[in-house]
Amino acid sequence: RSQVSQSPPSLTVTEGEMVTLHCNYVDYKIFSLQWYRQEPNTQPDNVMVLALENTKTNNQFSGILDKGKSSSVFNVSNSQARDSATYYCAV
Repeated sequence: RSQVSQSPPSLTVTEGEMVTLHCNYVDYKIFSLQWYRQEPNTQPDNVMVLALENTKTNNQFSGILDKGKSSSVFNVSNSQARDSATYYCAV
């Protein structure tokens, strides 16, 4: 069974800043890691899937999966008010 932790648990960001979220997991057999975005009263939206040792950029989102360190970093660049949501990772 996988264990996942994220940091920071919450943050407030000024428009235009880059936001960086960290995810650490305990599971030696993962094949991919997903980052989700969820607005209040909506279903989670999968914004990025990282597989293997992977770096990906998708519009203003970028992510890195480092299986050697059992971690991932997720960035939201040029953040705007519309980006206000809960972001979380899952394996």
